Amino acid sequence: MAGIVGMLGEGPVTADDRSVLLAAARALDHTGDGHVDLWVDGPLCVARVHLPFDRPAAPVVHPGRGTALILHGCILDQPSRMPEAAAERALALYEDRGLPGFETINGRFNLIVHDARARRLLVVNDRCASHPLFYRDGGGRLLFASQVRPLLELAGEAPRLDLSSLRQFLVFQTILTEGTFVEGVRTLPPGAALSSEDGRTRVQRYWQLRYAEDDGASEAEHAEALAAALRGAIRRGADGASGTAVLLSGGLDSRALVAVTRPSLAITLGDWENAEFGVARAIAHQRGLPQIFVRRARDFYASLVDLGPALGDGAYRFDNAHFAALRGALPAHVTDLLTGYGFDLLLKGETVPARRLHLGAWPLNRHVVRPLEAGISRTALTEVALEATGHSLWAHPDMRRVLAPAARAAFEEDVRAVVGDLLERARNHAPSPAQRCEYLRMHMMATRFPAFLNVLSIRHFYRDRAVALDNEIVDQHLRIPPRLRLDARVYKRALGRLDPQLLRIRDANTGFAPDTHYLIEHLGRRARQALGRLGLRREPGPPDPAFTQGSWPNMGELIRQRPALGERLGRAFADDGVLPGALFDVPAVQGLLADHQARRVDAAWPLLVLATVATWLRATLSRGPALLAPGAVKA
Repeated sequence: MAGIVGMLGEGPVTADDRSVLLAAARALDHTGDGHVDLWVDGPLCVARVHLPFDRPAAPVVHPGRGTALILHGCILDQPSRMPEAAAERALALYEDRGLPGFETINGRFNLIVHDARARRLLVVNDRCASHPLFYRDGGGRLLFASQVRPLLELAGEAPRLDLSSLRQFLVFQTILTEGTFVEGVRTLPPGAALSSEDGRTRVQRYWQLRYAEDDGASEAEHAEALAAALRGAIRRGADGASGTAVLLSGGLDSRALVAVTRPSLAITLGDWENAEFGVARAIAHQRGLPQIFVRRARDFYASLVDLGPALGDGAYRFDNAHFAALRGALPAHVTDLLTGYGFDLLLKGETVPARRLHLGAWPLNRHVVRPLEAGISRTALTEVALEATGHSLWAHPDMRRVLAPAARAAFEEDVRAVVGDLLERARNHAPSPAQRCEYLRMHMMATRFPAFLNVLSIRHFYRDRAVALDNEIVDQHLRIPPRLRLDARVYKRALGRLDPQLLRIRDANTGFAPDTHYLIEHLGRRARQALGRLGLRREPGPPDPAFTQGSWPNMGELIRQRPALGERLGRAFADDGVLPGALFDVPAVQGLLADHQARRVDAAWPLLVLATVATWLRATLSRGPALLAPGAVKA
């Protein structure tokens, strides 16, 4: 399931076209053992890159109608062992209903539909854009691919950096709009089709994200509906394949998966056998699952400085390529990885602007929706969104330090304008200001979060089964009011309906069972702290300052404690001319790394974002004409 690349020209495909397309397709293979299949239909040429064990569906052709369809990915309401039947059904829906027919398809896919008689091409995304697709139209050719890099190779022109997309990435650790780092290369939005007909190209939507009004249904009613949706989505996503393993943590997301299905193996990844692993082991034992622990190498994250930007086109913080470590570490029979990616942002209120409750001066593990007036102005809501949006570095004290002084005003003006425009667009998609803030993150769906690189780091080596990217789960996200999604309230109750025993196993993130009342949890925390101060309850700390009791390391300490990582970041920032001087104060970037390592500041997240940008730019510059040639920067 590595990717696709395609080209639609003005005339029949030539031998040179085939050659350059195959070369661009091979750049999508990060394993070295991927397979490429090529399909040509008149002016259209499409190459699919797939893993050796991942046989794609053969193209479906209806000569009598002059139509053909290529499926990349999977359709969930059709067994994966019958991919041709799924492709046949998709083409039949198009022939019967046109573009609206795709709204009934549940899956993680791109579809390429060529209607030779109508001289029409459709390149279609699923509702979540589970398989990101990028396109470039110009020079008499329409190019599309699963990554930006092949498009740059096919275009054969000096690419130009889009500073607006880069500014968004610096703040949100991803790009909010349909842009990319390269001017002229766009992202196909969720639930959309890229349509080319008689030389005219446009994007058409067959599905739109729209939040529902709060209808007053009870928490129990929403939990029952969510539990039913989870059962269906997990069963469809797991599909009973014998080579499926589950990535099992000690949190809430992966335990929902094993509550419904029984994969062949549970895999827990970490730096040491910590509290997270202990909880995951208890969950695996409860469900009777064999489990293995995969220990990350000491310098694993240093190895991701190059691989992470390559897998995610530089648009996701490189350290989120956590699961690239699994290649070669798992038994040979494992071909599919089942993950809980997406449950946190879809079902646990991560995108809701919230306010933490306090008991006196003590913060509680309980939130309420931030009160926002219905008539709040664009300017005021923009400031709320910049402050409250998850993973935002807008208020980080060191972010503006690394900007060139002359670029700071334009930086702030542009980011505010992008956020304000999206909030205005959300008026037709979200009934409340809080949901408009959610739309900011969710209108491009789950691919616009830094953690989506987790999925991409699986997809290039295994079949990924991110079951949260299912139409029924998305529908529940849109129906459950923000007040009930916060703190995973409805999600926890739904989990109790799936398997009450799993709900009684403590959550590694809190140390308490997920159904513990938040006031009891607060009192328990206070009691533990008091006992610790008295020396009556001392828990051994991690064996390394960079280790934690959770799944992921302390990235700030990792930069300080791992010379290989610190040196690799230093080289990224030392490359002359890589970070564009139109935006960055390069000596300030270098100074920020030194200050962080000397513990004068805590700048882990800005440093990781900057290293991602610098590495991607360096790799892009090395592949062709200068990305930042004089006069080639788009403001």
